[in-house]
Amino acid sequence: MKKRISAAKAFRQNAQNSSIQPEIRSEMDEQLGNAFIPATAVAGVAGVAAAAARKPKSKSKTVNHNDAHQNMMVSSEELQLEKEPVQVREIGFWPFKRVIVPPNAYVVHTRLGRDEPVTLGLGKSFRYNPYRDAYLVVPAAMQTIGIVAKCVTKEKQGINILAYLQWKIDDFSIAYKKLDLSDQGDPLGIVNAQLGEQADAAIKDKIATMTVEEALTDKAVIIDELTKRLESVTEGHHQDDKATGLGIQIVTVQIREAVVSSQKLWQDLQAPFRHQQEKLARISQLTVQNEVHQKELESRELKETREAETLAAIEQVKQTKRTEALTFKLTEESIRLSKEKEAKNQQKTLETEQALHAALEETRLNDAKIEAELRRLEQESLLKKQIAALNLQIQEQEDLLKAKALEARLTRWQEKHQAKLAFKEAENELKMRRREQEVEIARTEQAIRNQTNEFDLLRRLIDNSADIAAQMPEIKELKILQTGDSKMNFDAFSAFVAKMLAVAEHLGVSLKLNKESRKPAMKKKDK
Repeated sequence: MKKRISAAKAFRQNAQNSSIQPEIRSEMDEQLGNAFIPATAVAGVAGVAAAAARKPKSKSKTVNHNDAHQNMMVSSEELQLEKEPVQVREIGFWPFKRVIVPPNAYVVHTRLGRDEPVTLGLGKSFRYNPYRDAYLVVPAAMQTIGIVAKCVTKEKQGINILAYLQWKIDDFSIAYKKLDLSDQGDPLGIVNAQLGEQADAAIKDKIATMTVEEALTDKAVIIDELTKRLESVTEGHHQDDKATGLGIQIVTVQIREAVVSSQKLWQDLQAPFRHQQEKLARISQLTVQNEVHQKELESRELKETREAETLAAIEQVKQTKRTEALTFKLTEESIRLSKEKEAKNQQKTLETEQALHAALEETRLNDAKIEAELRRLEQESLLKKQIAALNLQIQEQEDLLKAKALEARLTRWQEKHQAKLAFKEAENELKMRRREQEVEIARTEQAIRNQTNEFDLLRRLIDNSADIAAQMPEIKELKILQTGDSKMNFDAFSAFVAKMLAVAEHLGVSLKLNKESRKPAMKKKDK
């Protein structure tokens, strides 16, 4: 049996093949005939690529550490493929065998001549006769399916999608009837392949309506479309009390990776971002250069300014010495001017005090307004709190009324249910009494029949003698032969008649005489 390759490994090999040099790729295309390479055959392509890669190259190949890290990661699908089949033990001998099923596996056990399974469920062991029985064991654990979809977008560009689909058996009583689980080594292998093909087709259909940019950035749309399609197939719907699904449930659908097939297109898609980053880097470099140049200019300006200030200070000292001489001359003039300035300053001080008083009054009015506004805001806040408390009380009252109404409705329903139960119990008791009366009547009739003896039979014969005589044929000739004692003959005849009546009653022949039929016979006797 050829072991199936995991989707992650096939995707990585496919990505490595897309990164091979053009001359090696052309050689591979000639060897493979430009045929479509499914995921299960990528291992063969990897071998051809390795053989072509052994040729001498002019340039060294760089190693991508991210790819190496991904190659070291083990996916759940790979672990699932490496896992051993479900271990089922058969103990005992010949017709006394027993099949021990693990607790994490579903089992269906059928027997010759029976339409329904003898054993059906999770982890149920059973007795097994190999000449009459057959059974099927299927893992109950969640299954992981890897899908490598080679898609074509709306712009006619190739893109590879690595997706994962996880599912589990929801209703095994439906699943074993509609799914092919006959492979003992991998019972769910065919189901995984079928679901993988459906998922692959759904991904390709959705990618065909999207652009490359949408397929690389908006994977939620692909996941939603794939989930809806698979759920419509697996879960189905109920029609005429019959389930149309497959008895399995889709747990999750995820898109792990998406890679553009063409390296040139991938580089073109990356180019705008790279150019933008190069632009930002160049602008940053130029900004740094401008700042350095600005700092140099500022340093030069500071140096020259300090030199100019030193020269100005020297010149100022010279001017100070010159002005000291003039100061004395101006002192007397300044005294006179100071007196005039003092008078003017007093007037200015008075005006300043008046302006200050007006400003203080205005400030006081503003403070009063602010305080009044604060009191108004506090009142509004208090009112809002009271309204909120009132609303809360109203809500609590409404909740209490609803609870009481619900409790009353529940009480009425319980009383009605108890009344129905009491009526049903009374009706059953009445039926039971009627049945007991019927049984008692039947028992009484049977007891009456059991008490029948020869004298009772003779009395009944005498009562019905008129009918017997009426039904007897006309006697044309009568011969009487009498031997022995007459009393003994009469006793034998009465015994014979009693036996005949018993036989007639046993055969269901009714010999009861109606009143209307007895009256003519009585009249004939009177005549």
